[in-house]
Formats: sequence, structure tokens, C-alpha cells
Amino acid sequence: MSELDATRAKLATFVLVILLAVDAVNPVKIFLHVFGPMVQPWHLAVLSTVLIIYTFIVEMKALLYFATKVFFHSIISIFFREVGWNSVY
Repeated sequence: MSELDATRAKLATFVLVILLAVDAVNPVKIFLHVFGPMVQPWHLAVLSTVLIIYTFIVEMKALLYFATKVFFHSIISIFFREVGWNSVY
């Protein structure tokens, strides 16, 4: 992840926190205010949970690859300071 990607992620997180902190611009509260008693907060919570589970299932191969890669990199870094042909000599 480059510095620009990290900066974008931080800015997106801060904007999301602002959106959720201020009731006037909170998209969930605006949605619930507009649709009133037809949609309850738990409806949105269940929908979000189902979508999160679906995303994990669809992206399972990539997530397992990334998790395994990070695990083995951390294990290798514990035992070897440098990995490469030059470190043998």
C-alpha cells in the first residue's frame, strides 16, 4: 500500500465518521426518517449482515490467500532477518 493509498483510506474513514456522527447528514437516519415506520433499524442491520457474509463468501479465496501470505511472511520474518541469495554468504 503506497502512501497515497493510505492517505485516501484515512480520509475516507474520517469522512465516514463525520457522516455517522452528524444526524443531519447520516444516510441511515435520513433513510429511516424518510421511510418512517415501514423500515425499522433492524431491517437495515440484517441486510448489512447478510451482505457482509455474502462478500466474505464470494471473496473467500482472495481473503484466505492474503491471510496465509501475511501469516507466512510474519513467521519467516521471525526466523530469518533477510531472505535472498546474498544472505547465504
